[in-house]
Amino acid sequence: MHVHQIIACWFGLYGLGEDGEWQEYCRAFMEKFVDVDKGFAEVAIADAVSYTQSLLESLNAARSQLAGGAEKGH
Repeated sequence: MHVHQIIACWFGLYGLGEDGEWQEYCRAFMEKFVDVDKGFAEVAIADAVSYTQSLLESLNAARSQLAGGAEKGH
């Protein structure tokens, strides 16, 4: 388990309050990650990383749209 993967899950838990399903997943993951079997941990980490990558792609797309709109406004 890597620190950035734990942080990604905490970000999901506390930074995305609107997404209740992800919030519940992260809460369960963070409560159990110490005593879970390796297979579950690997799947959970993969899900957390995948979700974080999707989120970053969405943020980058939104930033690009905002930058494009600002350029047109000048």
